[in-house]
Amino acid sequence: MAIRLILPALLATLPFWSNAQVVWTDPPFPSADDQVTLYYDASQGNGELTGVIPVYIHTGLITSGSSTPTDWQYVNMPWASTDPEWVMDYVGINLWSYDFGGQTLADFYGLPANETAEQLAMVFRNGSGTAVGRDTDGGDLFLPLSDGSFSAVFLQPQSNNSLAVLGQTVPLQASASEPAALSFVSNGDTLATASDAVQLSHDFIPATPGTHVVEFHANNGSNSAVVTAEILVLPETPNVAAAPEGTQDGLNPSADGSSIVLQLFAPGKSHVFFIGDITNWDLQEAFMMNVTPGGDRFWIELSGLNPNQEYRYQYHVMPNDERFADPYAEKQLDYWNDPWIAESTYPFLIDYPTGMTNQGPVSVFQTGEDSFDWTDGEFDRPAQENLVIYELLVRDFSNERTFDFIIDTLDYLAELNITALELMPVNEFNGNDSWGYNPSFYFAVDKAYGPKAKLQELINACHERGISVILDMVMNHSDWPNPQILMWWQNNAPAADNPFFNTVAPPNGVDFFFDYDHQAQATQDFTKRVMDFWREEFHVDGFRWDLSQGFTWNGTGGGYDQDRINLWSDYGNHVWSQDPDFYMILEHWTDNNEEKALSDLGFMTWANVTHDYQEGAMGYPSNLAWASWQERGWNHPRSVSYAESHDEERLMYKNLQFGNENGGYSITDLETALGRIELAACFNIPLPGPKMIWQFGELGYDYSINTCSDGVTINEDCRVAAKPVRWDYREMPARYRVYQVMSALAGLKRDHPVFQTTDFNWDVWGFGKRLHLNGTDMNVVVAGNFQVTPLSMTPGFQHTGTWYDFFSGATLEVTDLEASWDFEPGEYHLWTDVALETPGNILAIHEAQHPATFQVVPNPSTSPSLVLETPVTSSCSVAVFDLMGRCVATIPCAYGQNTIPMPVALPFGPYLIRVTQGGSSSSAYWLNQE
Repeated sequence: MAIRLILPALLATLPFWSNAQVVWTDPPFPSADDQVTLYYDASQGNGELTGVIPVYIHTGLITSGSSTPTDWQYVNMPWASTDPEWVMDYVGINLWSYDFGGQTLADFYGLPANETAEQLAMVFRNGSGTAVGRDTDGGDLFLPLSDGSFSAVFLQPQSNNSLAVLGQTVPLQASASEPAALSFVSNGDTLATASDAVQLSHDFIPATPGTHVVEFHANNGSNSAVVTAEILVLPETPNVAAAPEGTQDGLNPSADGSSIVLQLFAPGKSHVFFIGDITNWDLQEAFMMNVTPGGDRFWIELSGLNPNQEYRYQYHVMPNDERFADPYAEKQLDYWNDPWIAESTYPFLIDYPTGMTNQGPVSVFQTGEDSFDWTDGEFDRPAQENLVIYELLVRDFSNERTFDFIIDTLDYLAELNITALELMPVNEFNGNDSWGYNPSFYFAVDKAYGPKAKLQELINACHERGISVILDMVMNHSDWPNPQILMWWQNNAPAADNPFFNTVAPPNGVDFFFDYDHQAQATQDFTKRVMDFWREEFHVDGFRWDLSQGFTWNGTGGGYDQDRINLWSDYGNHVWSQDPDFYMILEHWTDNNEEKALSDLGFMTWANVTHDYQEGAMGYPSNLAWASWQERGWNHPRSVSYAESHDEERLMYKNLQFGNENGGYSITDLETALGRIELAACFNIPLPGPKMIWQFGELGYDYSINTCSDGVTINEDCRVAAKPVRWDYREMPARYRVYQVMSALAGLKRDHPVFQTTDFNWDVWGFGKRLHLNGTDMNVVVAGNFQVTPLSMTPGFQHTGTWYDFFSGATLEVTDLEASWDFEPGEYHLWTDVALETPGNILAIHEAQHPATFQVVPNPSTSPSLVLETPVTSSCSVAVFDLMGRCVATIPCAYGQNTIPMPVALPFGPYLIRVTQGGSSSSAYWLNQE
């Protein structure tokens, strides 16, 4: 129940206890069989509907059939409906009424005769449901229903335990269901009486701090009723004491787990109570927290704890008179969203304390939590200048939406040869279904993805495979129910005295949710604590900072901002002083000179080249120059360039929908479109500097970013909606080939120093694009035709002599450096002047671009034959590869054969068959299935 507090600050602005009731009824003791009028004061409770017109009701019943004290039944109106049936009647300023259509409550709700109505349950809203009127503590509103017997009720205070400050008047008001002899009694003393009355009022002034029990007695001569209210009278200030040495904000457990010191940073607050399982969710004088001499921190030491037990708790903060979760807790329970988390995702999740507190987040601590057994001590973090990052959204990576699934598929990512896994936000965000850019808690893993230990296991398993882990961190802004927002809240915005948040975001172009004020010392200190926590507790290797250009108070937007550079320098130096190789990646859409300055300090920044990669892949004019750090005039290779990210339209969708064509060559054809993804990858991954792949881009994922959760509808409102998971793409040879090409390119970048060279030429403004890498270990030429027609181009070999086609394995003798080569549409080559092992599991370039010289008949089939265009006339071999590139069978062939049977028994699935005759090869795919 809500707690009411009387403080001098409130008395200065409000009549004492005036209009303190949020809801009441006429008659005051209604039963289910009565016709009732309900009144709602929108200025009370959470006050969110103050001044809103019109106001709609949303109501139900708590009945004998409810499973919990807050389990609504018989809700017969849809949310956000503007049907006039649910609009309330305007009575006066912020005062509204509803008469339930003139029906009895039983008829209005459709209550069955065999069920008993115990309480009215309600909230109120505006027409769209975006503003909701609730109780003071943010919970639903409830009113008890009478069973018709003689009864009594306190009207003020409305809860059965209330708070007051010593010396302040506490108005008492109570009512009986019929005329009776009435009295207030406290500690044996009668405070006030009335005879033959239905209501009694009295101004009570407690003389001492502590708990005062006030009884309301009513006797009508035949029956009597007694109800009580507990009033906890606070001293004017809590006990002032310094916290134990070394205490930090948040949780400070003892070494043996038998005790813990909790500390809350709460400047401007008068009193704070610890409440939870330990206090039976009651406000108890013994659990009033100490205040530090500076007055801005409250702390309490709890002893006698069981290290193996989880304890649920909140802070009751004054003068808010509200309960909040601990922003530093590593587990947060959510009344609204936890019930939707599967047991398989988060086994043995402790229950929310329903009916014991408000419906806001509840924190959990366990002093003896098992430490994770890390085995990554020998992990050698890849150099940031050479990263191939895989950006992944846990929600859309599998239908299970879990860390566990990613752990089970890490071999798939390892074989893609990525060197870093970048997880979109995994700390607690508002709701269960989100990209995660609406964070609410920064020390708790979002339970929708699994327990904390599963994320640690995932990171450890990545390190065992040589893969670093980067977390997407969102501290430009935050969302409800972050207590750092709500503890200082006024007029539907962070209050002017909020130590963390701007009341209004500066005009910097990145105004989302509620804006952290990074000029504030409290925000800077908190940000550094967040960095330390994830680096130490989870062994993460870096952060990708969302909307980092918003970390300013100057309103410069994307313009050059030295204050912003200085702030990021401070954040970087904080973490680099402890971990010099820690990655700091900024999503920093600012003046290039500012990004260059940050790169000189050690930061990487995102480089969005999606538009030009899209245009090039679709066969239209493009210039990929911005992908190169040298083209931008930088001194260091710290520009994370990408063709796709979570925030951009998918290349394959654009190819299939809008691809160019000429004659029989159409980029809207699936296999051609996939070949264009390979072409684009050849001009992204090998380019020196860190690069990024968006999840399933390696399989040519072709659903629009605006695809709705039905997997069919495309609408901009569905941008962040869950997308179809298509692991079956991996079984499609043409799609899996994209994976193989990207894997081969990423392996080259990881294993050969030339791909880190600073001596390179990036010629990518025309349809014929070229990349020349000059190194001490080898030289490399990448050339490709982005037209939809043939193109003649000089590859630009650095010297004459022998060159090797990496994908086909073909040897090339270069005698004329100015000679032109003919490139078919979409054709690409990567040549080296040192022989490398050819990725035999990938169709050679000329094989992909030309029809095979044989057919697999029938296909699909479990026992096909290979029908050659012409009989075998020279030495011949047939090899069968699985999609991992492993040769799983060889088949003899002889001179003169035109048909070669396949007398092999292989597991069902797709295979690559390669026929080699006289030094030339031809390949085709075979689907082995019945």
